[in-house]
Amino acid sequence: MVCFPISLSLISAFVPAPLGAANQPAATTPPLVAQATTPEPVAPPPQFSPPPQAQTAPTQTATMGSQSPSMYAAPPPPLGLAAPALKGPTVWGILAYGGFGVGARFAIPVYGSVLHHPTLRDGFAVEFGADYVHWSETAGVYDWSYNVFRAAAGVMWDIWVNDQFAFYPKVELGYNHWSYNYGGYTITQNYSPIFFNGAAGALYRLNAGLTLRAEIGYTGLAVGVGWLF
Repeated sequence: MVCFPISLSLISAFVPAPLGAANQPAATTPPLVAQATTPEPVAPPPQFSPPPQAQTAPTQTATMGSQSPSMYAAPPPPLGLAAPALKGPTVWGILAYGGFGVGARFAIPVYGSVLHHPTLRDGFAVEFGADYVHWSETAGVYDWSYNVFRAAAGVMWDIWVNDQFAFYPKVELGYNHWSYNYGGYTITQNYSPIFFNGAAGALYRLNAGLTLRAEIGYTGLAVGVGWLF
């Protein structure tokens, strides 16, 4: 009676499992090689295309409108810029009150600026030169005439609207030498020798420094041409 249970246990230990039971797990598990060699197709990422310019303009305008206008406006030119330097000769004709003459000036720039304006520029120049003016009149059998030779120097304050056009006030101080003729008699004297002139003028620069110039003052109208560079 004791040997029977032991024999049944040994027989069940050496009996192989049924074939169906061994094949059942292999049927339910998919092969790993098939998953590695055949990946699922992946859709490509969408292509980015920028919107048309006409569609972005309102957005840009709205963005700029929300910012300060000074961030987008062109900066103003620096204040107090020196004007173009005036250096060179000027010759002109003089239409005096009752007479006529000729004159010449030479300008030397003096650097400096007193205006603080976003568009106008200014500078100074010293001018020196000489004039000759002639007056004459006939009364019956007598005629008279007198001439003046003048040396003068002054300061002009030129205010430039742009690189070509400027206007200026000017003051001059000089010395007069008179020559008077009446009825054939000539008298030379320094009558009223001190000369003072206040004038206002304008100039326009052409190519290569060629400059048209006109001014009016105590002695009359002067119109001429200069070479200011």
